[in-house]
Amino acid sequence: YNCVLCRKTCPLGIDPYGFVTAAISNDPNLYVTATNIRVRLGEAVDLDPYMVLNIKGLNVTATQALDQGLGRDTEVTVSEMKVKDAAKYCPLCGNCEKPCPINLPVMKIIEDLKDDGKFNR
Repeated sequence: YNCVLCRKTCPLGIDPYGFVTAAISNDPNLYVTATNIRVRLGEAVDLDPYMVLNIKGLNVTATQALDQGLGRDTEVTVSEMKVKDAAKYCPLCGNCEKPCPINLPVMKIIEDLKDDGKFNR
């Protein structure tokens, strides 16, 4: 089931379906789109050097952005990040669950990842 109604509701632009996919596959390292999260470049590099950032309309990894001469204090916009990292930024507002016609437990999945970046089954 992939209706994707939840994609339009996240204030951070995180694709909630990515959390579900990661939980089903038990892989918190899957990448998910997250288009409204802004971080400092140094934080992105430290969190995941392969995190995809949008720099002036181009998608580059955090390491590539650093190699291009951007300073670690430069604020950048995330394009894709690991599910376990996206969970850390999630405000737990519940907007992702409200439109779900089959009541997927997105909030439970996110809460599970928030503490240690792992699925605690």
